[in-house]
Amino acid sequence: MTPTIPELYSTIQSLGIIFLIISLVLFYFAVRVGRGLIAMFVNRRPVTRDIDLAKHPVPETVYRLAHQLEALDMQLIGVLHSRFWLLGEGYTWIYLHPDGTVYAELTDILNGLAAFDTWYTDNAHIHTSLRIGENIQLPNLHMRFAAHSLEAAYTYHRDQMNRFEAAHGSPVQIQHMSDILAFGKPFHERYRDRMNQRHKRLASINFGICVVLGMDFLILAVQSMSDPPVLATAFGLGFHAVLWAGSVGLGLYVERQLKSPPGAIDG
Repeated sequence: MTPTIPELYSTIQSLGIIFLIISLVLFYFAVRVGRGLIAMFVNRRPVTRDIDLAKHPVPETVYRLAHQLEALDMQLIGVLHSRFWLLGEGYTWIYLHPDGTVYAELTDILNGLAAFDTWYTDNAHIHTSLRIGENIQLPNLHMRFAAHSLEAAYTYHRDQMNRFEAAHGSPVQIQHMSDILAFGKPFHERYRDRMNQRHKRLASINFGICVVLGMDFLILAVQSMSDPPVLATAFGLGFHAVLWAGSVGLGLYVERQLKSPPGAIDG
């Protein structure tokens, strides 16, 4: 049975409510992404302090990574609490190699992430992480990551230390948590903004997708819930289809770049 005009209008207006809900969800995500984007552009230094390891032991969720670090002769020496402007707080467990030239950072973000760090007296820095990271190769800053193997990341890190020694001398000998905390300032002033450049670009794309789609669905909601509803033309349907397809494509690109960034040392 063919629906009557009032029934058709009622169906379209009900669809408008769905469009409105989708629009609000997209604006919610825009606010969340925008908050992180603002934090990266303003680039305030996080407030970090050494806290009691007994009160914040390594969580069970990252035991596997912790055991892998211990197998590399890294020894747990403490935990740091960091508070990031607009982004909340987090904990980083610190492991130190007996020779004092390499320390490791272990976090419970994304089910566990780890990284190796070495500093030099001229504030040159080597940072090699596991699973995700950056591909930055500058005279005073070397950041790479291994996609699969913590041991591969450690071996690569040691190789880069040998290369850096010719230009920067011997690495700084780390002995205490206070030594590691002292490098927070040069890292923030010299390298954090450079490290965040790729994430700024990806976050900007995500923010744009959320805002544009949010506005598009809001317009659709208003048109659908008007009395009588504004019906889309063939051109309008084509425009929305292209807009949504392009946004999905960009969204998948961003997701792939975040979860599997290019430049892994182990492929």
